[in-house]
Amino acid sequence: MSLAAVLLTLVFGGLVGTVSGLFGIGGGVLNVPFLYELLDGAPWTGVPVELGHQTVLAHGTSLAVIVPTALSGAWIHHRAGRVEWGVAIPMALGAMVSAPFGAGLAVGVDPDLLKALFGAVLLAAGIRLGIRPRVDLGMEALSEPKTGPQGSARVIAATALGVFEGLFAALMGIGGAVITIPMLIWGLRVEMSRVAGTAIVVVVAAASAGVLSYVRAGMGVVGLPPFSFGFVFLPAVAALVPGAVLMARVGARLNHRMATRRLSTLFALLLGLVGLRLVLLHGATALIG
Repeated sequence: MSLAAVLLTLVFGGLVGTVSGLFGIGGGVLNVPFLYELLDGAPWTGVPVELGHQTVLAHGTSLAVIVPTALSGAWIHHRAGRVEWGVAIPMALGAMVSAPFGAGLAVGVDPDLLKALFGAVLLAAGIRLGIRPRVDLGMEALSEPKTGPQGSARVIAATALGVFEGLFAALMGIGGAVITIPMLIWGLRVEMSRVAGTAIVVVVAAASAGVLSYVRAGMGVVGLPPFSFGFVFLPAVAALVPGAVLMARVGARLNHRMATRRLSTLFALLLGLVGLRLVLLHGATALIG
């Protein structure tokens, strides 16, 4: 990586951590678009990548960044007693089983189609973030009476939902909280106070299994940049992780000190625009190709 690319990545890592803590979203929805640009083979980055490997490398690298970030959050939630382990464990096991299949799909899918699919995920995340205050009120009402599955039925349901989450997360290169949280609330009726902690445990499992699969799939592949470990670009991981981990706490503190509704709306609009651009640009290319 060039010096300019290293500095930009360090700064962006801090931005990701701050925004993640401020809005309570996973860093993957920010990391992946950034990595698309960093790994597009532009001379200024100093990162030579063959065209066919850029998208997959971005997704594998994003998952590698998510693992330590999510582990930090999971430990904090565990110490606070805010993890529903009876749901988290079967859901995490399901995610670990399916994540390698998601990574395998990503490796085999047309890169433009994969970018278009990720754009659709950004659009969904932007919509969810934009309407979040109203949605959260509805979630709280739904989560109060525990009318969801119980006993062995709950374990089976959690495992099945985890399978879907792991497949989705590994395919898209994100932690998958954007779908995990609604599943925990509406599908399993986990108490609101334990939703975030339970979700992040599942994210750790899905991201860990996914990144191992990207590493294995990329071993021996020709055309990857130096210091790649399979489909994981280690210099980008090393530059993104410190800021993401450290600044997440700053973002969380800001969340308690300022009104974030207007910022949330603006950020949702940004996610939506980036997602729409990916869908229109790469979706059309995928259809033509």
